[in-house]
Amino acid sequence: GALDRARVEAELMRAQRLESLSLLAAGLSHDLRNILQPLLIMPDLLKARTDDPQLRHLADVIAECGRRGHEMAESMLSFVRGSRTPSEPIRVAMLFEAVALLLRSNLPPEVELELEVADPELTVHANYTELQQVLLNLALNAIQAMPDGGRLTLLAQADTDPQGLAWLRIAVSDEGTGMSPEVLSNLFNPFFTTKADGTGLGLMSCKRIIEGAQGRISVQSAPGEGTRFDLLLPAYVAAPDAPVVEAPVAAGSGQSILVVDGEATRLSLLGNALSSQGYHLQLACDGAAALRWMQQEAMPALVIADAGSKLLSASSLLREMAALGYHGPVLVLESEDVPVRRSRFPSGVPVHVLRKPLEMQQVFRSVAEALG
Repeated sequence: GALDRARVEAELMRAQRLESLSLLAAGLSHDLRNILQPLLIMPDLLKARTDDPQLRHLADVIAECGRRGHEMAESMLSFVRGSRTPSEPIRVAMLFEAVALLLRSNLPPEVELELEVADPELTVHANYTELQQVLLNLALNAIQAMPDGGRLTLLAQADTDPQGLAWLRIAVSDEGTGMSPEVLSNLFNPFFTTKADGTGLGLMSCKRIIEGAQGRISVQSAPGEGTRFDLLLPAYVAAPDAPVVEAPVAAGSGQSILVVDGEATRLSLLGNALSSQGYHLQLACDGAAALRWMQQEAMPALVIADAGSKLLSASSLLREMAALGYHGPVLVLESEDVPVRRSRFPSGVPVHVLRKPLEMQQVFRSVAEALG
């Protein structure tokens, strides 16, 4: 009937909106990763040029911001694709402190933030950026629900379910306006929102993240009585630490390296970093420029090529280089959305692959291995 047709049309419109949102998120994620790349490369360059402990600490802070920012971009992309991103052990006390720091600019003076961690050693195994995103989303919703002020509480404690399994409980509670049963029943549905400027995707995303971490999310609320969200995540038991000792990377001895990358900032940073490591660099912004240089100059000892080059793919570039007489090693920079297919490369070419985002120590190590 007419009602069924209206429902089908509404679902179709929702699907179209989600598809458009997915395309937008994928594009934003790609651009954001390129913008953040210098934050992962520059700190090592800065630390190599100073012994000042304060400046070295600031470089570490920049690197950490870059890493977390890149994880946010990856999280956005994984949401679009429905895939999971790597998890890590997270000390909940430190996570709460980070969330509190981020909330300061949005915390009205009439709202009191309280952090309660039953045990400072409480640890959960999850994706840091995604879990931080969940807590920020819930906390910001709680702040908006308390226009007249009140207490916002973040609580963490060990818990056990009726089957005797160990869990970590994280609760976000407020003393705000609360929600009606009707609102509660639709809370996690896509595009459902009670805010004039809301998208209706925040809580749906929170639910996806928690369930993706093998956890559960529940909510208790009533009009005028505030709201409490409970996140139950599997308790984390740390394995014994295995010592990881990496040998220092040997500096170059003047070997010639040709770098081909259409991203100008990354190209420049790679040139500076590898030059400081003792290599002789030639930079090309596209495959055509690289081929022109190779025709006019001597063959390099190594070619570094971005797999996502727009004008000439890495595999096509290597075939052209092989025709000019280059048969040396190549280090291909790949990303999750442009994976390297080794079958497309000329036979006999030693192909090494390095996944972006790039961190300088990884680059130095990969270059040394490729040069043998």
